[in-house]
Amino acid sequence: MSETLCEATPEQAIQQNKVLPCQSKTAKVPSSIPASSSSQAESSVPEASSVTAVACGTGDISKIQPCLISEKQPLSEQLVEELTHAQQIETLPEILTKLESRIVTSRKNIVNVHRENVLDGGFRAFGRKSFDSWCELHVRFSGEADIDTGGPQREFMRLALKAIKKLPIFGGPDNEKILVYDQKCFAESTYYKAGQMIAYFIVHRGPCPDFLSPALYIALAEGTAAMQPTPDEILDEDLHEQVKWYTIADASNEKDFKIAVSKAVNLINLAGYTSLTLQFTPERRNTLVKSLTKFVACDRILGPFEQFEKGLQTVGLVDEIRKNKEQWREVFIFSTKSLCALQMDSLFIVK
Repeated sequence: MSETLCEATPEQAIQQNKVLPCQSKTAKVPSSIPASSSSQAESSVPEASSVTAVACGTGDISKIQPCLISEKQPLSEQLVEELTHAQQIETLPEILTKLESRIVTSRKNIVNVHRENVLDGGFRAFGRKSFDSWCELHVRFSGEADIDTGGPQREFMRLALKAIKKLPIFGGPDNEKILVYDQKCFAESTYYKAGQMIAYFIVHRGPCPDFLSPALYIALAEGTAAMQPTPDEILDEDLHEQVKWYTIADASNEKDFKIAVSKAVNLINLAGYTSLTLQFTPERRNTLVKSLTKFVACDRILGPFEQFEKGLQTVGLVDEIRKNKEQWREVFIFSTKSLCALQMDSLFIVK
């Protein structure tokens, strides 16, 4: 059939009800064609719906991939919608290069630090009114005579991120840190300062903060309402004992439920979920555990989280994360293939 189709003129092809390569026509195309003779196929083909069939590079109509177009949506609208969605998806290198294009090289932020306590001088420098997140750093280590041609800046960012990870604003496993409430850090805006530094390091080709827990990343990418923490993410031992599964969630009857609730009565009253304790049902029990967990792991740290988020947003990072959350995941969440500083640097496209 392919030879006949390629040799036929457009007029002959139309008369023979065939489609030329790279031409399209509306035809009655069955959803499947049996691998038998054409006469048998014609007799056994069920009633087909109208579709647009496009043949590209083939003269065999049985190999044409039909493009089914919704009768309720015009072809042009559907194509425009698909193309628009495809154009909106950016790769991580493209996103980073776009952010890097805003960096100002004509001015520098002066940072004087002690190697043993880089955050002290770093936070003071980043907190100056004259500090510009789009300008590069000129780092001076106390007692060292090195001229900063890039090396001291990279060393400062490496040491600073390592120190940020150890701040009391974070808790949990080494590679799955969540935010925890610390009154002193909150009063001193340490959450904001840490977020500001992390965002700066990402834009300026520094090390990536691949130590956040998936739950914390989801909060950044989708908002705190999307967080679904588990009791294991409650680091306060006292509160963890009150909420964890074998006290409330494992209660299988009214008596066990009341005993478990009595151990967490202060927390339940503080969270405002007393109504869920009035009568035992499996549904009420599960809702209570889920609600208390979210209250302890999310709602109690809402203020610190907003500080941290505001710091990240100093270079528009939160907006970029929410537009391309899948691309940013590898920057913030640890995996065996997480990005190192060298790989982060290679993601930027040199123009």
